[in-house]
Amino acid sequence: MTQDIGRALRRLGLDVANMQYRSGDRLPREMPRLLDWLTKSPDGGLLIDINGRVVTIGLVARANQERPGTFICFTFLTDTPLHFTDRLQKWPADAMIGYIDRSFLELIEFMGYDRPSFIFHPHAGPPAIAGPAISRRDIDILFIGNVAKIDPPSVQASRLLGENRRLVELFIAAHGRTDQRLTPFQTVRRIAMDLGGAYTVQDIALVAGHLELYLSNTSRVKVLSSLANRKVTIVGNIADGTLRPGQAVTSFGYRSFRQCVDLMSRAKILVNVVPSFPNGGHERVFYAMSRGAAVLTTRSTFLAGDAEAHGFVGFIDPARDDVSRDADTFLGILDAGARDRDAMLGYYTDHHTWEHRLAPVLARARERFA
Repeated sequence: MTQDIGRALRRLGLDVANMQYRSGDRLPREMPRLLDWLTKSPDGGLLIDINGRVVTIGLVARANQERPGTFICFTFLTDTPLHFTDRLQKWPADAMIGYIDRSFLELIEFMGYDRPSFIFHPHAGPPAIAGPAISRRDIDILFIGNVAKIDPPSVQASRLLGENRRLVELFIAAHGRTDQRLTPFQTVRRIAMDLGGAYTVQDIALVAGHLELYLSNTSRVKVLSSLANRKVTIVGNIADGTLRPGQAVTSFGYRSFRQCVDLMSRAKILVNVVPSFPNGGHERVFYAMSRGAAVLTTRSTFLAGDAEAHGFVGFIDPARDDVSRDADTFLGILDAGARDRDAMLGYYTDHHTWEHRLAPVLARARERFA
């Protein structure tokens, strides 16, 4: 994904250097040289990373202090801020942070992270490649994602939260009142107020983080179980017992990001189960569209425009555990050629490429250097 972002910036006419770095890795030897190159840019430099892996390290912080005003940091949070609470406390004061779901701004403000500049920045995708016609694709339904072992809510809560009965109670109560229109954090925060307990910010963040992962897993189990009699290709690590005995699936296990994108070019429908982003967009949605596939996904207000404009995005009905009828209906419409794929690709190009998504970030950076 970072390589696609770099390519998009080059297509926009910028001078770009890419560096691969993961938290915990030894700092690349070229990092000081790249920082030197960045800070000497006559128009100002922009350091972009994923989830704060680079902008929060000491070397970058020192460069910011020693050469103020020479570059700006932008980090793209690819998931809920609940997963990055430690890093958010280390963000440079003048950094820009992109969050992928509009609901997350409420969480950010609640957690007190008010120093950096926050920008609504959903996932996006590369330039469109139509690929084979829907009728010529050999994968009817593609599912990409990991599924961990799940227990009943009370067991899961006790295992995760130990002997803290107040937090266990909060987890169980929030699970019983989940709403697909709300993020897990919003649900937990509302339930905490209803329960009247003196829950701290840290309590709510901890329970919401655990609930989010639990809801994602349970939703994926329900979806895969309901597709037991359909031709499904699965990519990801799936816990034992998730699939029904004898369920006819093609399972690839783990595949690289690029291999997953290649499979999207062969798929008619990508089923995407990510209930954490009710007002944002997950990268698999956009990469699938960029390869000419349709997407059946958890509901998102951000994607409502796609559903109305071209119909290659459909939403899983939250009132039913069984999504097989949704998939059957969608496949029938696609196979009949009742959707205009060129319209979808055009809408995608105008609204969801990395070039389109990065435009506000670049505009904000230019304002800083003006």
